[in-house]
Amino acid sequence: MNKQYKPGNPMSNIPETKTETVRRLVADGRYMEALRIAQGFRLGITKPDSDKLRRAHEAVGNARFYASIGLDPEKLINDGILTLKSIYLKGE
Repeated sequence: MNKQYKPGNPMSNIPETKTETVRRLVADGRYMEALRIAQGFRLGITKPDSDKLRRAHEAVGNARFYASIGLDPEKLINDGILTLKSIYLKGE
């Protein structure tokens, strides 16, 4: 796995944590990549938020399935992106 290192850190050999990676991706507007990582997070995230992140990630690759059970995949994805922003853009 290609590790990202903390930019501007004098100890640049310290890899970025997954949370830091998600924060950076969200700040850069790279939501699908951020969802791929964050959908597995459990600690520090409420169950409803965790569910939104997981469903958004699943809806990206399984849009037809979600549509077939009466759920709007675009809404699921947008809800996941809003959840990412609300959790990982705090204080910015």
